[in-house]
Amino acid sequence: MTGKRKNGIMSAVLIIFIVLTMLGCDGQKKEQEKESIKPQERDEQVVSEETDVQQNNQVAVEQSIDLVPDIFIQMLENHPLHRSGDLSPDKRYYAYEERSSIILVRFPTAEEYRADEILAPKVLFTDGRRRTSSFAEIEADYIQRLRQPLLTEEEINEAVYDLRSVYDWNNFYGQKFCQDGRYLAYLSYSGFGSHWTCTVCVLDIMEGCAVSSLPVEENGEYAEIAWLEDGKTLEIYLPWAERIKEGYLALRRTWHIPSGEIKLVYFDTESGQQVALTDAQKAIAEYDQEEAESNRAEEVLAGLTVQERVAALTPEELAVEYTRYFSLHTEQAKELKERGYSSETIAGMDSLDFEKEEKGWLISEDSIRQTRKLYPELEDVDLSQWTYQDLEDYVLPLNEAHNAPPEALRQEILERGLPADISSRVSKEFHGWENMLAYTNEAIMAMYEAAERTEAMFEKAAAYRLAVREAYRAQENH
Repeated sequence: MTGKRKNGIMSAVLIIFIVLTMLGCDGQKKEQEKESIKPQERDEQVVSEETDVQQNNQVAVEQSIDLVPDIFIQMLENHPLHRSGDLSPDKRYYAYEERSSIILVRFPTAEEYRADEILAPKVLFTDGRRRTSSFAEIEADYIQRLRQPLLTEEEINEAVYDLRSVYDWNNFYGQKFCQDGRYLAYLSYSGFGSHWTCTVCVLDIMEGCAVSSLPVEENGEYAEIAWLEDGKTLEIYLPWAERIKEGYLALRRTWHIPSGEIKLVYFDTESGQQVALTDAQKAIAEYDQEEAESNRAEEVLAGLTVQERVAALTPEELAVEYTRYFSLHTEQAKELKERGYSSETIAGMDSLDFEKEEKGWLISEDSIRQTRKLYPELEDVDLSQWTYQDLEDYVLPLNEAHNAPPEALRQEILERGLPADISSRVSKEFHGWENMLAYTNEAIMAMYEAAERTEAMFEKAAAYRLAVREAYRAQENH
């Protein structure tokens, strides 16, 4: 919980205490004054005072009732596994996220809490990693939290580090209660890459937390959900829902929960203008057909070896592929000429020839300035005789060291049985080495294997390009 919320609770409790104390002191003063008041006037004053006391006590009770949800929210948020939560409008229910889990609880009433100050929230629903957890086990954990002092920010950060390895590929976002608190909606994400899926889930709290789900078949990246004014219709907004030839279409889907009725409205993502449903469906179908044909062609090529792919090209196709990958750029030809290369020599060169020649050149003054800016340790080093190859030889080891995991994390990688050659490509998918290690071994290995497949594809594509170059030059020589 934030410091502001903690201070708010303490201030409110202090105000209630002061009010009640003042009421007591004022009562003693008025008792003394009663002796000098006539009986009839005294009876009228007693009735008036009792009414005032009842009203003041009611205000104090109402204020204390408002504080009860804050006590439990503070307890839930002051925990290393808590990420974000949403409180129902009546302040009776709270839905929050743990790592790869969502939990719905019901808070005790103020009267229940006053009778038993260690009475914990009641768990009504779980999803994700804690779907199979015992509700009693979670509630017992709440009781322990209530008995313990709040953690400091440093203690929470340390506990977050100690509680790593609990993420998997289930993630939950955007939980929102409707206006009367009956329904809770949230987004469920699972998988990654081409296996990544998004589902919209709605709980009916009044019907035993029955779950209705709506899979998002379109692109669910950056999906948003919001309840409409009737409190029964959920709007799902997908900013990049469908790819078409001209760009992308956004989609607003409304889902009326009681009836299950769904309506679709498409928009052009760039302009925001509405697109007729039939026009949108036609544009989507045309793009999907072209994409399917392209994928089929790619699958055929993927099944061939590099040599088979190159051998299958006609002379004309081979020339097109060579030009596509190795055509000498205008800027490259210009620099070659400025460095004294003859027109005849330049005419026989391609972009790969240029790259090989460039590595032997001395680095430019501009490159020297940029190098010293990026690597301050070279400030006093004479770089005037460095070639681009020298610069590459200096930078590559530094980049490898920079992208490698810190020693402590490298040791943890080995202790957990993860591959020693796990690359920074994998860690970047998790936004850093430490974040990566917050996931289960199964999740990390899934990304590792995907990265290995991607790397193999890159290597095959590079081999194909070189084979195209070799075949084209052999054809030209003949």
